[in-house]
Amino acid sequence: MASVFETIHSNKEPTYRFRFDNSDKHVHLTQQQLDRIPYLSALVTNKNDFLLIQNHNNEYILKPPINYTSFMIILHSVTFEQPYILFNELPEDENILETFQLLHYLDMNSFPTPRLRDKYSFLSSHFASYFEPSHVKYHQVKNISEARDTAAEFIIALNDKKYDLHDFNKVERVFSLLMIIFSNANIFSSRFRHHTLTVVNECCLSSLF
Repeated sequence: MASVFETIHSNKEPTYRFRFDNSDKHVHLTQQQLDRIPYLSALVTNKNDFLLIQNHNNEYILKPPINYTSFMIILHSVTFEQPYILFNELPEDENILETFQLLHYLDMNSFPTPRLRDKYSFLSSHFASYFEPSHVKYHQVKNISEARDTAAEFIIALNDKKYDLHDFNKVERVFSLLMIIFSNANIFSSRFRHHTLTVVNECCLSSLF
């Protein structure tokens, strides 16, 4: 994954090299990539205000809670504006909640929050027949990729407590949308469903059942 972000034509654009503390992992970021990460951008801008922020190779040292695995997945997701990547590339033995914490730590959560009153569906029209409760009308997305990203935005918003789960109507909609995710293994990967369940267990299980 790191190769996606390694800079080949370093003479064409300023680059910044970051090394993860106590590891051999590093990443090169272009100015455009750096601008997507407010925390690191501020770190570089104010480097003279910090001690031991760079090593003898002029690499910026990234200390915990910034870790290589989560950072690269977050960078990949934000760069391509695909929140589904956060879930689908994170191994099941990694904690999605910690990845979300790092997302906020880096000030990178720029994904939109789907509005429940818009009754978003996470099914493209091609798959609508698989699961569509008769009592709920859904706005159908254009394709599977959009369905996956909208579902990911929904779970991120759920984790961030963006929905009022004291409102019965909202709880009903949240529950219906979660059932769409869990009932469509042909659309949502096992990793996505696993991490979704982790979020549900942590933030809203008692409100739904």
